[in-house]
Amino acid sequence: MVLNNPSTSAVVFQADRAGAKGGVVDESFPQRYAQAYANQMDHFLDVCMFGAKEKVSFKHSLLVNLLADAGLESKKTGAFIDFKKFALPKLKAAGFSW
Repeated sequence: MVLNNPSTSAVVFQADRAGAKGGVVDESFPQRYAQAYANQMDHFLDVCMFGAKEKVSFKHSLLVNLLADAGLESKKTGAFIDFKKFALPKLKAAGFSW
Protein backbone atom coordinates (compact mmCIF):
# COMPACT_ATOMS: atom_id res chain seq x y z
CA MET A 1 0.00 0.00 0.00
CA VAL A 2 1.29 3.46 -0.90
CA LEU A 3 -0.50 6.65 0.13
CA ASN A 4 0.61 10.00 -1.23
CA ASN A 5 -0.07 13.07 0.89
CA PRO A 6 -1.30 15.69 -1.63
CA SER A 7 0.39 18.59 0.15
CA THR A 8 3.56 20.39 -0.79
CA SER A 9 5.49 18.22 1.68
CA ALA A 10 5.01 15.30 -0.76
CA VAL A 11 5.10 12.72 2.02
CA VAL A 12 4.94 9.14 0.83
CA PHE A 13 3.85 6.46 3.30
CA GLN A 14 4.65 2.85 2.47
CA ALA A 15 3.52 -0.26 4.32
CA ASP A 16 4.16 -3.88 3.51
CA ARG A 17 4.92 -7.12 5.35
CA ALA A 18 8.27 -5.71 6.45
CA GLY A 19 6.64 -2.76 8.22
CA ALA A 20 5.73 0.84 7.63
CA LYS A 21 7.86 3.85 6.80
CA GLY A 22 7.24 7.42 5.76
CA GLY A 23 7.38 11.03 6.74
CA VAL A 24 5.02 13.17 8.76
CA VAL A 25 1.57 13.61 7.22
CA ASP A 26 -0.08 17.01 7.69
CA GLU A 27 -2.90 16.67 10.23
CA SER A 28 -5.57 19.16 9.21
CA PHE A 29 -7.74 19.48 6.12
CA PRO A 30 -6.56 23.05 5.37
CA GLN A 31 -2.93 21.91 5.49
CA ARG A 32 -3.39 18.82 3.34
CA TYR A 33 -5.90 20.19 0.85
CA ALA A 34 -5.32 23.94 0.73
CA GLN A 35 -6.98 24.53 -2.67
CA ALA A 36 -10.02 22.39 -1.83
CA TYR A 37 -10.40 24.26 1.46
CA ALA A 38 -10.19 27.62 -0.33
CA ASN A 39 -12.81 26.44 -2.86
CA GLN A 40 -15.15 25.34 -0.07
CA MET A 41 -14.78 28.65 1.75
CA ASP A 42 -15.45 30.58 -1.49
CA HIS A 43 -18.60 28.54 -2.09
CA PHE A 44 -19.75 29.02 1.52
CA LEU A 45 -19.41 32.78 1.15
CA ASP A 46 -21.26 32.70 -2.20
CA VAL A 47 -24.13 30.86 -0.50
CA CYS A 48 -24.22 33.16 2.53
CA MET A 49 -23.68 36.48 0.79
CA PHE A 50 -25.16 36.02 -2.69
CA GLY A 51 -27.77 33.29 -2.28
CA ALA A 52 -26.00 30.67 -4.38
CA LYS A 53 -27.50 27.18 -4.19
CA GLU A 54 -25.58 24.80 -1.93
CA LYS A 55 -23.62 22.11 -3.77
CA VAL A 56 -24.07 19.71 -0.83
CA SER A 57 -27.47 19.24 0.78
CA PHE A 58 -28.22 18.96 4.47
CA LYS A 59 -29.21 15.32 3.88
CA HIS A 60 -25.81 14.56 2.31
CA SER A 61 -24.05 16.24 5.23
CA LEU A 62 -26.15 14.20 7.67
CA LEU A 63 -25.30 10.97 5.82
CA VAL A 64 -21.57 11.75 5.99
CA ASN A 65 -21.82 12.35 9.74
CA LEU A 66 -23.82 9.14 10.20
CA LEU A 67 -21.18 7.25 8.22
CA ALA A 68 -18.48 8.61 10.54
CA ASP A 69 -20.62 7.68 13.58
CA ALA A 70 -21.07 4.15 12.23
CA GLY A 71 -17.31 3.86 11.73
CA LEU A 72 -16.66 4.99 15.30
CA GLU A 73 -19.27 2.55 16.61
CA SER A 74 -17.66 -0.29 14.66
CA LYS A 75 -14.23 0.64 16.02
CA LYS A 76 -15.57 0.85 19.56
CA THR A 77 -17.48 -2.45 19.47
CA GLY A 78 -15.33 -4.36 16.99
CA ALA A 79 -18.53 -5.35 15.20
CA PHE A 80 -19.78 -4.92 11.63
CA ILE A 81 -22.30 -2.09 11.40
CA ASP A 82 -25.17 -2.40 8.91
CA PHE A 83 -25.21 1.23 7.80
CA LYS A 84 -28.80 1.26 6.59
CA LYS A 85 -30.09 -0.16 9.89
CA PHE A 86 -27.81 2.22 11.81
CA ALA A 87 -28.74 5.34 9.84
CA LEU A 88 -32.42 4.82 9.01
CA PRO A 89 -33.86 5.72 12.45
CA LYS A 90 -31.69 8.83 12.60
CA LEU A 91 -32.68 9.88 9.08
CA LYS A 92 -36.38 9.40 9.90
CA ALA A 93 -35.94 11.42 13.11
CA ALA A 94 -34.52 14.25 10.97
CA GLY A 95 -37.49 14.04 8.58
CA PHE A 96 -35.79 12.18 5.71
CA SER A 97 -36.52 8.85 4.06
CA TRP A 98 -33.87 6.45 2.83
